[in-house]
Amino acid sequence: MERTKAPAIFLVPENSSFELNFQSHYFENESAVFVPADQFILTSTDTKCFQVNPKSPKNYRYLFSRVLSVGHVEADEKIKVTQSQEILDYSNKKWKSLNPFNTNEEELEMLFDTNEWLDKNVEAALDIKNKILSYSEIQQLSKEKLNLTLFQWKNHKLINQARQTLFESGGSIKETSYALGFKDTAYFCRFFRNNTTLSPREFIEQITDKPREKKILNDFKSLLKQYVDKEHQVVFYANQLNLTSKSLSRLVKSATGKGAKKHIETALISKSKSLLKEGHAVGSVAFGLGFEEISHFSNFFKHHTHQTPSEVVKSTIE
Repeated sequence: MERTKAPAIFLVPENSSFELNFQSHYFENESAVFVPADQFILTSTDTKCFQVNPKSPKNYRYLFSRVLSVGHVEADEKIKVTQSQEILDYSNKKWKSLNPFNTNEEELEMLFDTNEWLDKNVEAALDIKNKILSYSEIQQLSKEKLNLTLFQWKNHKLINQARQTLFESGGSIKETSYALGFKDTAYFCRFFRNNTTLSPREFIEQITDKPREKKILNDFKSLLKQYVDKEHQVVFYANQLNLTSKSLSRLVKSATGKGAKKHIETALISKSKSLLKEGHAVGSVAFGLGFEEISHFSNFFKHHTHQTPSEVVKSTIE
């Protein structure tokens, strides 16, 4: 885990995780990921980095797909081989066209300005209502577009800062609580657990236990390849790894950003598509993958792909 000293764009390989501010983000497709300066990152060795020119326009902040998390756009041939500024320009345009918040330009500016202000001012004792200008307007905008109150938004920022401070202080809970404006260490511990499900001590132990996490993830993926056409339940894979279902899901989600159940579903869909495109009949694929009824398989497939198995077969023939 290390800080970026300048804004950077990373080209992340497909089916890999990218850790920003101690939170994992999983990418099924190759992606261009923008990381602001002074953020904690952990990437794989084959992740390529393009430094952003500090003199470039500040509008690269629009790369964020959500205000509260790492921003990314799917990479394609237009941006795989371009320089950082070209990536910024292309990604900026693509992000705006998606408009994930369904906002007008003025509202979008307000969200980003609020985000930047919180980054600079967040602390436990921060009185948002009396500090943020146009509080009522921004509060309403945050609820409508982000499904968050400003208080929840502040706490999200505070937890991210708590993680960073714990890491930098070597795990000193008392030092971290005081640095973030908490007057009582016990209250800080309760706040941290309520927002992360971990105590500060458990968090420190988790980020220093990456080798074990990586082994479990690799073993889980190997089991998926071997058994996914027969076993669809998390408990089976957890038993194989001598873990509880809850522990396996937590470890897998921490490493990839997706729970164990989601990985099972993704593997089933991937194998289904391959078999259908090879010309296998829908019924054959359904029963071969352990579904008791063809209708169950069709409903499952459509729910995750927004296509029926028959539509995939038809498009392959055409």
